[in-house]
Order: sequence, then C-alpha cells, then structure tokens
Amino acid sequence: MAAEPQDASAAPLRPFGRWLFVGWGLATIWASYNAGLYLYLVIVYGLARARAEHLRFLATPKRADWIVSNGDHIAGGGALHYAISVGVWLLIFPATFLALYRLLPSRVSPATEARALSALEFLLGAAVVVGHNVFHVVPNEVPILVVLGLVSVRLRDGGWPAMGFVRPRSWGRIVLIALAAAALRILLGSLVIEPLAAFFWPPAVAPAGAESIKGSLKDALAWLALVWTFAAFGEEIAYRGYLVTRGADLGGRSRTAWWVSTVAVSVLFGYGHFYKGPAGIVDSGVAGLILGAAYLLAGRNLWASILAHGFIDTVGVSAAFLGWDA
Repeated sequence: MAAEPQDASAAPLRPFGRWLFVGWGLATIWASYNAGLYLYLVIVYGLARARAEHLRFLATPKRADWIVSNGDHIAGGGALHYAISVGVWLLIFPATFLALYRLLPSRVSPATEARALSALEFLLGAAVVVGHNVFHVVPNEVPILVVLGLVSVRLRDGGWPAMGFVRPRSWGRIVLIALAAAALRILLGSLVIEPLAAFFWPPAVAPAGAESIKGSLKDALAWLALVWTFAAFGEEIAYRGYLVTRGADLGGRSRTAWWVSTVAVSVLFGYGHFYKGPAGIVDSGVAGLILGAAYLLAGRNLWASILAHGFIDTVGVSAAFLGWDA
C-alpha cells in the first residue's frame, strides 16, 4: 500500500521557532511602542518640526498630560499612541518573523539548541541590564533577572542547586571565603581602584539617598535591610547565579567557560551601576569580578558571594553612618 503524502502544514516547528516568536515578538513590541511615540509627535507637530527640534516625550503618565521636550503638555494621547503602535507592530512583525523563521535550520542537535537558548537568555539579560541602567527604557533589572533566573534554572536545569543554592559542606569555609573576598574588595577599592580612577574621572557617585544614613540609626537599618535583600540576595542570584551560569553554558560549562563568563558578567555588573559614573563603573566591575571569583572558588556555591556582597555593603553602610565615608 502506498504511503499517504504528509500534509505540509503538519511539518514540525523548526528548532528555536517558539523562542524566535516570543523573543522577536517582544522586541518588535518595544520597537513599535517607541516608534509610535515618535509618529505621534509627527502627527501633532509635523515631521520637519519634530526633526528640527529633536522632539521627544519626557513623560507619558497614565490619566495625565504627556510632557514633550519643548515644554508642551498633550492631553489624551494614550489611545492614539497605542493605535499607532499596534498598527506599526502589525506591519513589521508578521513579515519579519517569517523571513527570520526561514533562516532557522531545519534540524539541530539538542546540545546545540540548549546552547543557543542559553545565548539568547544571556543576551536578553545583558539587554535588560543596559536597557535599565544606561538607556532607562526598562524597569530595574534585578527583579526581572531574579524571576527569569529562578524560572529558567528550575525548568532547564532541574532545580536551583544548579545555580549554587545548596547547603555547603562547611559553612566555616564559605564564611572565610566571603570574608576574604569582602576584605579584598574593600582594600582594593580604597587603595588601588579609587586612586587610579581619580587620575581620569571624577569620584564615583553615591546611591541616591545615601547621604541620609549619617548619624541616623533608622536610615542605617533600612539601608542594611535593603542591601542584604535587594543587593546581596537579588544581585547575586541575577548576576552570579543566573547570568554566569548561562554564559558558562556557551562553553560547555568547562572551567575556562566559567571564568570567561564571570569576567563578562563582571563587565555587565559594572554597567549595572552606571549611575555612579565611569569611576563607579570600573569599581563595581572589579567588585563583580571578586564576587564571581568567590562564587567559583567556593565550588559555585552562591552563599559565598551572597555573604561577601552583604559584608561589603554592611561595611559601606556602617562607614556612612559613622561619617567615615567622607
């Protein structure tokens, strides 16, 4: 009996097809949203004036006037803007997605697909870090990367121990590594990084509101709670636990791959503190490298970098409280 011809529509989805659909869909939604803002200004002011005056929206609050860079206030712009954005998205997404989809290979090995997915996650994480801290177009990267990291590692690696959330064999060894990393970071920052950076750039900018810590026990305790939760736990899960792991995936999680990924993520960690200025970016990048080294030297145990990060920031808050940071 002759075999029945297969329906072309029943062909399996190409590898990465679903991820391309989601990733490219989100990218084009963001692009369409911003293109809609500019096109809305063109409709209101005309193309010539919008280009000549480099017009842009400074704020687009809900249920309030939108503020333009020339000082004008525009009421009721939301509905028209979203209509324009949806129209732009419908124009660009279907055609571009189909074109990109045809470029996908018809078949790849599971290992190649896993590495490609890790590369996509790493690039997405880097885009979120730069998008928030440099361009201010996405929300704070730490909560986003914490959620993405915990979900990704749980689904793809079987559980959170894969990122280093495991009970250490020796808490004493972990604490010693954390203390050594914290001491190295503080001494290196004070005696080497800051003096060298002073030859090229102004001093690093302190976090907003840090000036209130001096002499205020209430503010100091609030900052300690913040640095141990948001910074120590949040940033270490996001940067060391998640991004370093996904970066190491690209090199097959070899020893070299872990260290190369740690260096790359340290650069991102520096840009995660973009508000501090060039000197602060370099200083934070070195701090990220030391925290990453503690993570790896502890056998990729995340508690080492979490504790080290907490110790470092605790010293910083204590110095600010006592007025020593001046």
